[in-house]
Amino acid sequence: MTTDHAIVDACRALAAQSAREVHVDPATVELTPWLRVGDPLAEAAWHAIRHAGHRGDALLAVRAMAADGDPACQALLLDVETVPSWADFDAMRPGAAFGSRNPHGFLVGLLSSLAMTYTNAEVAAVLGRGDNLRRLLPRRLFESMTLFAAALDVDSMRPGGPGWERVVRVRLMHTMVRTGIQRTAAHDSPVPINALETTGGTFLFGAIRLRAIAEAGGRPDPDEAESHYLMWRYITRLIGAPPELTCSTNADQRVIDARLAQGLYSPTEDSRSLIRVLFEGLPALEVGPPAPPAFYAALLRRLLSRELVPEINADIPDDLGIPRSTIPALAVRGAATAARLADPLLRSALLRPRAERAGRTWIANTIDRGLAGRPARHQATEST
Repeated sequence: MTTDHAIVDACRALAAQSAREVHVDPATVELTPWLRVGDPLAEAAWHAIRHAGHRGDALLAVRAMAADGDPACQALLLDVETVPSWADFDAMRPGAAFGSRNPHGFLVGLLSSLAMTYTNAEVAAVLGRGDNLRRLLPRRLFESMTLFAAALDVDSMRPGGPGWERVVRVRLMHTMVRTGIQRTAAHDSPVPINALETTGGTFLFGAIRLRAIAEAGGRPDPDEAESHYLMWRYITRLIGAPPELTCSTNADQRVIDARLAQGLYSPTEDSRSLIRVLFEGLPALEVGPPAPPAFYAALLRRLLSRELVPEINADIPDDLGIPRSTIPALAVRGAATAARLADPLLRSALLRPRAERAGRTWIANTIDRGLAGRPARHQATEST
């Protein structure tokens, strides 16, 4: 890394300030220094609760210590409880309704965005630690689904709501992982789960995921697309992206997306191992159509194609070693065509409310079945 240490230190100092809202030029704001910045607010709170001997639910510990006057915990709570002026919850409702009536697109979008996270070397190294993802895949997939499902309930994302709590717990979990890895990381290495990678959540889950849902048949209208993207801008800020990289408009944020996408793309052998675990393990999870791994490989090839991820100048499926197969590819295209034919019906005034209710029910039942009665552990605890 050649980034000036003084610039990195300045970025860390900014990120340590709570509940900020700034306006920057998305075309010129520096991105590279944020690779060396984690989440100072959450890290300070994490160290405070560890020093105090808390070993249970980190969010409950932060709240308790904030109530007792701990400044680090108070600063983190202030940050996550302060809603940015641009975060219009009512404007998020069309996107949530769109996601609810497209449950199979919900799953396809999840696969697309998860696969894209594996294309970053640092993220892949974190996920591949201990070579145990194959064992953890079922649990991790369904736990991830709970976060995406929470985004379909707009009011739950208000401060103090169950969806909001889930996001804050993920922020603390990321902090636990980051601080653990940093004990052995090289001084000049990019920080694991750094601020720039966190900012990429809007691109992955607000943009790439939406294209995948559309590919699966659920075509959003412009209001729904903007609404979906707005929700993920808010979630990305809540989960720890710095205000300097979290813009006040969708248009500005898309400029940041385009700039960071290619820079974060750095697939490795860990990336290829993770993607193979994903498409080989999906049939056993019974969350999608009953199909062999070759079908899911073909699906991922389509979702990661240049057409759907034009921001990255690379052949992502080939870089990830996803095998080609003609017949499964035809099956994927056929399934997408059939889903598109159903979309106008689901949009009709008669079926839309029913489709949204049925979609939420399907998603909830799928998650409950996958977690087998155990709650999702989006928690940073000593045993996580």
